[in-house]
Amino acid sequence: MFILAPYTTVLVLMSDKLKTHLVQIEQHNTTALEVADLTKSFGRSRVLNGLNLSIDSGEVLSVLGSNGSGKTTLINIISMLTKPDRGTVHVLRKSVDKNPNQARNSIGVVGHTPMLYSGMSALDNLTFFGRMFHVDNLGDRISETTYKLGVTDILDRKIGDMSHGMQKRFAIARALLHEPELLLMDEPESGLDQSAVALLRELINDLKDSNCAVLLVTHSFDQAVKLGDRVAILSKGKIAYEEVTKSVEIAEIREKYFKYSGKFK
Repeated sequence: MFILAPYTTVLVLMSDKLKTHLVQIEQHNTTALEVADLTKSFGRSRVLNGLNLSIDSGEVLSVLGSNGSGKTTLINIISMLTKPDRGTVHVLRKSVDKNPNQARNSIGVVGHTPMLYSGMSALDNLTFFGRMFHVDNLGDRISETTYKLGVTDILDRKIGDMSHGMQKRFAIARALLHEPELLLMDEPESGLDQSAVALLRELINDLKDSNCAVLLVTHSFDQAVKLGDRVAILSKGKIAYEEVTKSVEIAEIREKYFKYSGKFK
């Protein structure tokens, strides 16, 4: 004899179709990223000051902030490149401190630098990173990812011989190769032409459909509102403003940005 939990009991009594729908809803509402009381100083300069934020699976959070507001430091801490002085980071409800390998396998990162080997071809780079993440059917996955980014025909070229924009496309391909559940993007539109920015928008929408959460750091008010489900402004090491993008206009975001942006005194 056993006792079913209330949620399980309800599922047993429901049709298969409704069960599937409820499970999908529960998965969609999973918290992909939760940051609590994050604090970080470099020397006497405090960059993050008790910062809190969360992102659900399938959601895009756009983060705006002036230079030095801590945006890149935030991404570096979440991706375990930098240790915080205080605070916690949970990816898919698990501590990155206690489960670093699982967290790394769940995260994709697009930073200011492509994080690729300049002396190797694009194909060799993607093959290397794909093997590192134990990607199944790696050749097919490389073809699929590079096709979406419009770079399949230059896979044999060395990364160091490419323009900044093309390097950025391959950096995005690298970050997506292992199908992360959380994607961190630090100014991904930097160096991209208009066609590549359009591809980026399409790509982010596809990620949302696949239930991937995205933390998008950007300087563009337009990108922040068009791509984000929510927009936040980072100021003095904390989230000073946050709103659902459907509820605001770009002009209001711009006004709030100049109101809250600033450095520590």
